[in-house]
Amino acid sequence: MNPPWLTFWNKLKATLGADCSVTVDPLDVSGSPYVARITVPDPAQAAATVALLNPQHAFGNVVVVVEVRDGLGLVVTATGPGSAEELSEWVRVAFRNNGWYRDVVIKDLLGHRRVYPVFAKSVVQFFNDDLSELHSNFNVAAASVFANVLEHAPGGFPLLCSTDTK
Repeated sequence: MNPPWLTFWNKLKATLGADCSVTVDPLDVSGSPYVARITVPDPAQAAATVALLNPQHAFGNVVVVVEVRDGLGLVVTATGPGSAEELSEWVRVAFRNNGWYRDVVIKDLLGHRRVYPVFAKSVVQFFNDDLSELHSNFNVAAASVFANVLEHAPGGFPLLCSTDTK
């Protein structure tokens, strides 16, 4: 059965890797913490992507750090958005070539501006050595998988992954 950090890496590969310009390297387990390296050649897209990703995930005593590199191999650092509009633009830039991505919407709800990236009404599926599933697959709605790898409130602005209606 796959350990949870490998399932997480598979989620990164299945979501961010859906953009043919983005490379998700094999999970580096040679040290601690483990490192999930993602290369995004376009500088604007790399900056937007790193700002949206949750940078660290803990699985008991195993920690996975997500590292985004640009086309030159340099580590890109995250900055927080100054507004919901800026966060919305980062979503557009980060996912503009991603097959799962459909749109982004800003809504005012209960006195707060919330950003809703909208993803395809589809299931992300990959082999996961899951004994509870007949074919050992991981099967989850695309929006839910993105919600698992993205930061929940970059810069304090809620980022709520949603599914397209079509």
